Amino acid sequence: MNNLFQQFRQEKKKVNIIAIFILLFFYCSLPTVLTLFPVTMNKASPLFGMTWSWLYAFIQIGMTWILGSFYWRKAKQLDRIAERLRKGMNK
Repeated sequence: MNNLFQQFRQEKKKVNIIAIFILLFFYCSLPTVLTLFPVTMNKASPLFGMTWSWLYAFIQIGMTWILGSFYWRKAKQLDRIAERLRKGMNK
């Protein structure tokens, strides 16, 4: 029982740290790159003739969906562990 609770806490902590790190890195990097390399980010990219800054902004939408599906999958696993913990506590 205690081992299962420790596993739950470790998994939850690991998922949250990974998600927060990716979000902070990816979302804070756009303003940073725009500040450090404004000329490069305003040049047209090979894709659709959009500037690099717009391309990066649209990539963030896809990244949000990917990270959301990752978090959703991990949350389902954590819900299964939490349910086993609840069943164990009711005995």
